[in-house]
Amino acid sequence: MTHRTTGTCDRHPQTDASSASESTRESIVSEAAVLENENTEFENTGRIVKKAAAADNTHSGHRARHRASRAHRTTSADRTTSADRTTRAGGNATVSFFAARPLVCIASSALVAVLALGGMKASYADSRTMTPTLLGASISTSVDASDAAARSEVSRSSQRLAIPSDTAAQTLTEGGSWASGENPDALDIVIPMSQDETACRQNLAALLSDAQTVYDSSAGVIGDDQRQPLKDAIDSATPLLTDDSTRVDGYNAAIANVQSKKQEVSDAVDAAKKAAEERAAAAKAAADATSGSFGITTAVSVSEDAAWAPMISVNHATGDTGSNPYAYGQCTWWAWLRRHQMGLPCSSFFGNAMLWGTQAAALGYQVDSTPAVGAVIVFQPHRSGASDIGHVGVVEAVDDATGTFTISEANVDGNPHPQGRTLKNDGQYTFIHN
Repeated sequence: MTHRTTGTCDRHPQTDASSASESTRESIVSEAAVLENENTEFENTGRIVKKAAAADNTHSGHRARHRASRAHRTTSADRTTSADRTTRAGGNATVSFFAARPLVCIASSALVAVLALGGMKASYADSRTMTPTLLGASISTSVDASDAAARSEVSRSSQRLAIPSDTAAQTLTEGGSWASGENPDALDIVIPMSQDETACRQNLAALLSDAQTVYDSSAGVIGDDQRQPLKDAIDSATPLLTDDSTRVDGYNAAIANVQSKKQEVSDAVDAAKKAAEERAAAAKAAADATSGSFGITTAVSVSEDAAWAPMISVNHATGDTGSNPYAYGQCTWWAWLRRHQMGLPCSSFFGNAMLWGTQAAALGYQVDSTPAVGAVIVFQPHRSGASDIGHVGVVEAVDDATGTFTISEANVDGNPHPQGRTLKNDGQYTFIHN
């Protein structure tokens, strides 16, 4: 009994030890297989990360490659240590295996860090191209840090362009295009026109329309050399109405230039018109300033005693008898006498002054409303101081520049002697020529 009991007690520990050894080996083999699978998966992922990092030229890509390389070396060292230790038996192998597990965890942490950096790069690229980027697997979650960096860059760009940052951000979100690897500071970002820019364009369009009107209306009033600067300003500013890249400062500069040149032309036109009005007023004053209502009294070198000039020949009846039939000192008397002093015919039967035009036309004289030296002027009753039966005189000079003419006449305010007067040619007088 003692022997069986002892033998039985001796066999049980041996059987248990053998079973434990077999179980330990199976556990070690299983754990080693798991470790090998994990290492293989880590190597595959490391290769993917290295390829993605190699395709990226940015500083973040270099950092990702460096960290991936470090992780890869750590993993290789861990794999060597684990393989060596799994060849040992019993509890030593088990201890060695579990001693290697922290190294696997460190390598896994390195992989997570690399993937996180890749995710940040992917998110930054996403914020620029608005297209999800794949790094071995689909990454759909944006990284807050990279999103904040992108938003900060949008804000800086919007400040350079003097527009609200939310407008710039909306542009990048809806229609911006930042290619991977580009520096955002070197990009030409097309930003839609702000409300201020739209208002400036509308103001410029209205100003250009007004300036064109001023330019067109100044023709013939001032010289072309005074008008040309306004035309140049209009031509320079007009393209801005279709240039969406123009900003507020550009519009304001164009508006100021056009406004300045427009004002210069307007001032020149006003000055020219004022000068013309002053000349017209002076001429009118010269014509209207009268002694009584006759016009301007003018000194004339005439005399009732002057010799007669030889009579010209005409091809119509003249009614001239060669003797003055009109009463001395009357306007008709002087008109007949003065014509003979000039060698021009004058009928002796014209009658009262207001009838002279009609009678002369009937005889064949040229009768019209154009003054000429030697022509008889006929005033109808009460015209420029004429009496109830009219008035006549003789033209001594014509000034086309001022539109005036000077006559000699008698019986002005009862004075029988001839005197002079300057009148404005308003087309309302009748003139008898030859």
